Amino acid sequence: MYFKQRYNCYFRELGPHPDGVILEIAPDQFAKYQGCIDRSVARILPGAREIALDFAGWRLRELDAWQWLSDDRALVGCLIEQGVFAVLDHQRPLIKNRSRLPTL
Repeated sequence: MYFKQRYNCYFRELGPHPDGVILEIAPDQFAKYQGCIDRSVARILPGAREIALDFAGWRLRELDAWQWLSDDRALVGCLIEQGVFAVLDHQRPLIKNRSRLPTL
């Protein structure tokens, strides 16, 4: 699983594992990227909050085509004290309308 995020004037690629990247999850709020987590696990994490991740696209494998998200759609993130996860549902990113996701 790979994700693309617009970072300043270029795209950076994030993988399924923690790599030390810090994500801006809201204006002036940052969290360490913790990689991917399954939806069933995210539901039982103590203190977990659902948030929108500002990713532009995703792909399953390195040779797959990128799946781009429209501006009104967002990848669901799971925010915990240690950082933020990208949430997967049946090995695909969980995507919702931005209006249905809480804001920080």
